[in-house]
Amino acid sequence: MSLTTRTLRLAAALAAALSLTATAACEVRLTAKDDPSPAAASPQADAPTQGTAAHAAEDATANGAPGGATAPSVQPPVQPPAPGGAPSAEGQSAPEATCPWLAQEAEGSSPVTAPGPHYILNQNHEELWIQNDLEQLTVLSTNNEVAVNKVDHIVVSGQNATVYACNVKTITIEARAGNADIYWGGTTPPVVHDHGHNTDVEPYRK
Repeated sequence: MSLTTRTLRLAAALAAALSLTATAACEVRLTAKDDPSPAAASPQADAPTQGTAAHAAEDATANGAPGGATAPSVQPPVQPPAPGGAPSAEGQSAPEATCPWLAQEAEGSSPVTAPGPHYILNQNHEELWIQNDLEQLTVLSTNNEVAVNKVDHIVVSGQNATVYACNVKTITIEARAGNADIYWGGTTPPVVHDHGHNTDVEPYRK
């Protein structure tokens, strides 16, 4: 056999081998593309798992994890103030009451309604029946007669004053006052500061 004939056969055999190799490679690629095996579908199968984990994380964030939840602030209850307020340093407020004798002593007096809780009498020769309750009644003038149902504090600094008070807490007669008579009712004696001369403070008896 000549050299040329052997060369041609060797070339033909090599070409056939290359053709078979190319065909096998194409078949492998087609098989890998069309084969629905678990290995080929694994990236898609993992996607729902990742999505489920993401939704679970979002739900946990929206609902609040027990460990990261902030405890609600608790404020102590506000206690209501005590009724009536605190008593003054000189005793309790004058008790509510009516005295039958007050209207008798005030008969013929001019009824007066005080414009505020403090009433100052600075006119002479007055006979007054104060209709409303007071915090303080001050008698500055001379020759006056005053009747009041309830007053916390009576202050007398004038001359010849007579005061009837059904309920009174404190009575103060100043040093310049003279010839003052103050009669009080009720069951609680008032606190008396008497610095005047020829004065009398006593419970009403008649």
